[in-house]
Amino acid sequence: MIFDAQVLRWFWPEAVATSAYLLNRLPSQTLNHRTPLQILTTQSNIPSVQMLPLRVFGCSVFVHIPKANRTKFDRCAEKCIFVGYATHQKGYRCYNLIIHRVYVTMDCDFLESESFFSSQLDVQRGKLVNHQVG
Repeated sequence: MIFDAQVLRWFWPEAVATSAYLLNRLPSQTLNHRTPLQILTTQSNIPSVQMLPLRVFGCSVFVHIPKANRTKFDRCAEKCIFVGYATHQKGYRCYNLIIHRVYVTMDCDFLESESFFSSQLDVQRGKLVNHQVG
């Protein structure tokens, strides 16, 4: 996942946690096409696990900023990178590289066709090309 999304290597713990999240929610042939979470719920009493729609690791995500935290002239969303799923609450983990903050939220919009880091590289390349031409 890290190589495919061109994500920085220091996101490897997030990639491992996301892989575990996905593996626990995928049907397995050895479990008669049931998921590990389905088997676990039959063996012990665990809280109900709510399934989030799956997203592309490393894609761009826009996290909405509540009106109480912004003024009329501020942005209503921050561009972040999708780095996984929350473990103790329902939500997506989104990392803002500029302010180095992780958001756990459901109030976000995904741009799954765009890898966060490939778009950042394209912007940097564009600046380099424009700087060399000008």
